[in-house]
Amino acid sequence: MFRTRQAPSPTGYLHFGTARTLLFTHYISRINNGMWYLRLDDTDRNRLQPDAVGSLLESMRVLGLIPDEGLSPDKKGIKDDFYNVYSEGEYGPYIQSQRLEIYHKYAQQLIDQKLCYWSYVTPEIKEELSTFKQITKKPIDYFQANLQILSNAPVTEKTKLTNIESELELFQSVSKGLNDNRKPDLKFRINQDRIVENDDMLLGKSKFDLNLEEDFTVLKSDGFPTYHLAHAVDDQLMNTSVNIRSQEWISSLPKHIKLFEALGFDKPVYMHVPPILGETGNKKMSKRDGNVNMEDWLKKGYLPEAIVNYLSFLGWNPGTDKEIYLDIDDFVLDTTKTIEENKSIRLRKLLDNISQDFSIDKMQKSPARFSTDKLNWFNKEYLKMLSPYEFAYLSQKNKNIQQLPAPTRIGDYVYMVDVDNSRILGGYDNSTTVMSGVDGIFYPIGGGRGENQDSIESLLREISEETQDTIQVDAKELLFIEQLNIPWETSKEFNSKQMNIYHLIRSESNTKPFINIEDYNKYSNTWASLNSVLGNNSYLTFPIYNEFCKKNNIKAPKLDSLSESKIISSILDIPRRVTLIDDTSESSIIHNYNVPTQDIVKWKKSTIEETLENLKVLKPTIKTILDSVKNQKINLSKSVFSPHTLTEFTKLSAEIENKLKTNLKENDMDFGAHLGPLRIALSGLERSPSPFELLSILDDTEIFNRIDNVIYPK
Repeated sequence: MFRTRQAPSPTGYLHFGTARTLLFTHYISRINNGMWYLRLDDTDRNRLQPDAVGSLLESMRVLGLIPDEGLSPDKKGIKDDFYNVYSEGEYGPYIQSQRLEIYHKYAQQLIDQKLCYWSYVTPEIKEELSTFKQITKKPIDYFQANLQILSNAPVTEKTKLTNIESELELFQSVSKGLNDNRKPDLKFRINQDRIVENDDMLLGKSKFDLNLEEDFTVLKSDGFPTYHLAHAVDDQLMNTSVNIRSQEWISSLPKHIKLFEALGFDKPVYMHVPPILGETGNKKMSKRDGNVNMEDWLKKGYLPEAIVNYLSFLGWNPGTDKEIYLDIDDFVLDTTKTIEENKSIRLRKLLDNISQDFSIDKMQKSPARFSTDKLNWFNKEYLKMLSPYEFAYLSQKNKNIQQLPAPTRIGDYVYMVDVDNSRILGGYDNSTTVMSGVDGIFYPIGGGRGENQDSIESLLREISEETQDTIQVDAKELLFIEQLNIPWETSKEFNSKQMNIYHLIRSESNTKPFINIEDYNKYSNTWASLNSVLGNNSYLTFPIYNEFCKKNNIKAPKLDSLSESKIISSILDIPRRVTLIDDTSESSIIHNYNVPTQDIVKWKKSTIEETLENLKVLKPTIKTILDSVKNQKINLSKSVFSPHTLTEFTKLSAEIENKLKTNLKENDMDFGAHLGPLRIALSGLERSPSPFELLSILDDTEIFNRIDNVIYPK
């Protein structure tokens, strides 16, 4: 059976290049009807970062890279308490640090065959040997050097060892060698005058002269194997038939071929994948070329679909003009599933689609070059396929991760929600402006007023205070949205403190009424419409709240017109964004409109009177055009979830533009003098989307209200 694997090291984040190799491994496994597994190469204890394992697996999960076996990004199988990760499969353990006895067994086998020996070469002696190597132009003979060391002879002279006891020190057992106070490491002895060959799946045939190779370490003094021994043993015992890895390992091929022979193993077929070059120069992509941390690219607002699609083209091309491997219909949301579940389904389809075209003969043998511009292009194309609902959800989620709220007290952004009645309880301030028909504005309940206070206990206490003891809630009855851990800072003593920001909701399992009718009537002034609060909150938007309800099997309230229009207005942002967290927020002009001053409205050399007259003249024409396209205007209840909304909007905007410009041309009216003031009147800003886009998205009544407020200022 075709079995391949990857074995990343937990020495940091998931590198962009490693992610590309994981992708190619997935594709090659699929086209060969095989399977691939994931194991952890954690034998380098000096560079070990335990937390990196969870981060690496999470990045893989987000990208849809779920192996068939081994470490499990979606947390299936047996849990490892040290790394807090899961794995499943019959060839475990899949964490190499848990396989030391196995490696020691095979190391002992090589010692018994006199193919491995303990090396006592110190860093100082190695430096001396390296200098001698430069003079002789020959590889270092470590075996001979150790004979010299144990005979107390200069390491640069060839003195034959005759002391049998010293020879026994070279070939002492694994257990004795690891307990030797001199801390030797175990080296494999090449010692062969021959040529070895390899037939690489990508690069083809190559030959290597073993006379040019030096003995190499297979077991370190700390008892952990090097990659050389660990990968050979694991590939054999885990039935690996194909080893896909980066080209930096080509130089080690002769060592590995000889090691497999010595162990009596069947050598796997190798494929060496070229590196990714930085945007400039001819060196491998690194931190100097920008961020190579996959997690950071995701946090920057790049869609997993865009990253996967782009990475696939870094070193492979289908040989056609096709670049985008998902269609807009793939972005239709299954409303019975969460957005995260929809994304997982979509990513699986993307990977399957590329797998169908993928072939090794269309892979590059030379390095590929990274391009931020090309990645941005892919991201923009995929952003355009999102429905306004999903765009709003993902944008807000990424901003929650990235942004720090303004300084505030601990515990803000906590709400108590009455799901059954679609109401929300918060602090009440009737001195502020009226919001959504409610007298006053509702700000979040607190919950955690001090650094050392328990946030849940403090929250429950404040609920009691805010409701004058009319509502008592047991902590066991609560559900929390813990995935929205918003980083924030407050006063100096809590500066840059990380806190869990909880969004409180009543548990459906609680049979006790949340509040009786008498209390409801009595305290109705302290409750607000759930949608109105969600629609006006910067951190908990309706899409995110709705996702939480789905995940916890809670009946979610329906969108009201305000929430719908806020989400739908995001179609002004979608085509202008490169990433989800760009500063572009053209949609804000829909809900944060201010009547522009006459200084802004006045068109260039025209007087304000002439400008306002031009607006008056346009009104009947606009009315006629809007009446002619009223059946094409966006239907909020349907368009919020449709990925075709942007396409329909763009088509409508183009039609309005054509009709309006045709009318102006037929009447010999200047485009700029009429359309410029119209755009400013509709947006309230000097810079904004086109008047045709604004006419397409604004309600007809709102359109004429805005125009009239400019023509007839109050």
